[in-house]
Amino acid sequence: MVNKKVFIDLFYFLFTYFLFFGGVLLSHIIFVVNFIVDLKLSIGMVSYVLLITGFLLFVSEVCLALSMERNQLTIKNFWTVVFMYLTYSQMWIFLVIYSSFLEMKRIVLRQEVKWYKTQRFKSIEKQKQSV
Repeated sequence: MVNKKVFIDLFYFLFTYFLFFGGVLLSHIIFVVNFIVDLKLSIGMVSYVLLITGFLLFVSEVCLALSMERNQLTIKNFWTVVFMYLTYSQMWIFLVIYSSFLEMKRIVLRQEVKWYKTQRFKSIEKQKQSV
């Protein structure tokens, strides 16, 4: 039973991160190359439907999350979500590339895995010292 859970978790991880990242990266490469050389690509109606569906899913998902909080689903926040759709994925690409580089560097140099935690509250010892 444990092996099945591990397989499902790895399968989910593969599709969530690696496959999505590969698809986004390939899409960007085709986009940039098409500016330099005419690839004579013709996308069908299915591609338009997928593009519109992805946009609507992102906007509706974030707006649904905003609607859970009082006075957060405003026109200004709606337009912010639309702007996020155009910018968030682009920043995510650089984040994944950078983190992949750091992970490969860690593996090649055989460095220890470190978990950096953000300190959110003063520790009890620091509070005692300040008193």
